[in-house]
Amino acid sequence: MGVVAEQVANREKMQILSNGKNKVDPSGKQKSRLLEEEKQHRFVWSKLKDSCITCGRSFEKVKRKIAHSKKHGVNRTNYCILCHKSSVKQTNEIRRNRWNNFKKLWVLHQGGKCCFCDYNDLSCISVFDFHHKDDEIKEFSLSTLTGFGYNITNKKLFVKEARKCFVVCANCHRKIERGV
Repeated sequence: MGVVAEQVANREKMQILSNGKNKVDPSGKQKSRLLEEEKQHRFVWSKLKDSCITCGRSFEKVKRKIAHSKKHGVNRTNYCILCHKSSVKQTNEIRRNRWNNFKKLWVLHQGGKCCFCDYNDLSCISVFDFHHKDDEIKEFSLSTLTGFGYNITNKKLFVKEARKCFVVCANCHRKIERGV
């Protein structure tokens, strides 16, 4: 039975039980417990606050953060837009710092300089790029890992893919890609 059909069957069973006088269904669950499970799937408006839980500003003065997604629909939060934006900005900054530190360690591991022009200024690590030796064995671009955070799985994937690359400065990388 599909997931949707199962959910519909469960909902119908709960409606029958809530209308009937029998407080126990055939599986032994009590009516009140079934109703609690049904409530978990609905958005309960009583959980929404009148003000942001971070800064305390009233939602009459500032806009409430509302998220839209295909899976969950509209999701109203207890954060104002300003607090949400600052939280996202902070998270992105942490992620970027972790990525730059890991990239710096890998560049130092590979010699700490460009393979072609010997550029070695590590004060700005974003100057260095990774160029795949052979495009046929390339599984993904290393820059895609920055968007997925920093965890052990990504670190292992990064090392596996970085072994297939040269460390080059941005100028040399552009020249290689142009065929100069």
